[in-house]
Amino acid sequence: MKKAGKKVFLSYAEADREPARRLANHLRDAGYEVWDPEQEILPGSQWTSVLQKGLEAAEAMVVLLSPDAVRSRWVTHEIEYALGAEHLSGRLIPVVVRPTREIPWFVDSLKIPYQPRIELQIRKLQSMLRAKGVAAPPRGAAAAKPARKTEPRATARSRTPAAQKKALGQFRARATP
Repeated sequence: MKKAGKKVFLSYAEADREPARRLANHLRDAGYEVWDPEQEILPGSQWTSVLQKGLEAAEAMVVLLSPDAVRSRWVTHEIEYALGAEHLSGRLIPVVVRPTREIPWFVDSLKIPYQPRIELQIRKLQSMLRAKGVAAPPRGAAAAKPARKTEPRATARSRTPAAQKKALGQFRARATP
């Protein structure tokens, strides 16, 4: 049986999709299991519950910072969750993918500075993940890829709009430090 790699939650704004893809591919090649909303949240799925499960299962969060990201409501919620979640304590790693002066003060000192070549940021990121106890499996042990579900689970499909709203409120309440 193959051993799964450590799960890294990737948070970014839609405008930063291309650097996010490149970063995710490099991390997967290094043996990490990457939770990327573009891959995990399928059309028609109950995206708030899928997002919550991804955050709860993460062993680290990498947030891509850019002018769009710091203005994104969802990136902000995800950062707030990481700062308040015990299992992600000390495991929030911001990576600046486009220069911005608007970085929140509480993540500014944690960030990997902007580099024109993303490969330099990726090396630094992998080093920081190892230092935080989120090491990829040894080179010979490939990470097991979980089977992708093509349909949302029955429990998610059966939720009423009121139940979805309540679940989102609970998610937001947990995200507040």
